[in-house]
Amino acid sequence: MKALRFVLGALAVLVAVAGVVLLFVEDLDRGPVNTGPAGVVFAPPAGFRVETAGELARAEAARRLAGLLASASSGPRLGLHFESGGFALDWLVDRSDPAAPVLVERSAGPTGTRVETVYAGDPAVRLAWAAGHGTLAAPGLPAGEQRNLYH
Repeated sequence: MKALRFVLGALAVLVAVAGVVLLFVEDLDRGPVNTGPAGVVFAPPAGFRVETAGELARAEAARRLAGLLASASSGPRLGLHFESGGFALDWLVDRSDPAAPVLVERSAGPTGTRVETVYAGDPAVRLAWAAGHGTLAAPGLPAGEQRNLYH
């Protein structure tokens, strides 16, 4: 009788251990639950007229956006969507408040990270700098305020 109890007990332990092992192995075989795109849609805010330019160097994008700004029919809120170095970028100019115009850079990196940088001050001056140097961060102008778009 003791031998039968021992065999039944050992069998119960083996079945329990096998069940736990199978549970873990089954979880390892599953891929990530959500393999879709990032939770933040990469699109300009409503009210902006945005032109799409394809692959551009940042300096060329600055020249193109400056040209849009200079055109008489551009309107107060316009932008340029382009790709550079694996990043999708929106450069948006908001002149709806003439006393406080801003240039906003929204970027979507190849890993899905979305970042927004807001540059205060005259967008034309900043774009003139960027046309020659390939960056919106210009000496003598206020630094951009950066934030992650996931928060």
